Amino acid sequence: MAKLHGYGIAVQAGIMLGFDQDGPDVFERTVEAATQIGIDNATISLVIPFPGTRLFARLEREGPILTRDWSKYNGKTDVVFRPKLMTLDVLQAGFEWARREFYSWGSIWNRLAHSRTGLEWNVLRNVGYHRAVYRHGGAGYNPAEAVSEV
Repeated sequence: MAKLHGYGIAVQAGIMLGFDQDGPDVFERTVEAATQIGIDNATISLVIPFPGTRLFARLEREGPILTRDWSKYNGKTDVVFRPKLMTLDVLQAGFEWARREFYSWGSIWNRLAHSRTGLEWNVLRNVGYHRAVYRHGGAGYNPAEAVSEV
């Protein structure tokens, strides 16, 4: 990351949460790592098993797909399958917490202090994400205080 920033390249990450191997600790670990390495900004989404993919076929065979209401397959608002290592409520709340925490003022400050790349537009992008995330969705929970039942 430091090498990319050294060349003046900002990093927009795509982060998906809710894979079968993700436990309730994934939210805090992900936000902490992304902040420490100075990712400039990120699109944080829920895992979505789109029809026609191997993931969809596997989950359809195994049975954890919850809905075929395709309007819910947007990665931002609805959990559409049952992950193995956490409840639906834990995944939804942890996802919302991770987005809010990543785009909290403290996280933005820390990430951009590491990056210092394209600050004139990077600050505006992060402020825009901050406003969008804090305007929509629940607050989630602090995963350090959560206990998950599978």
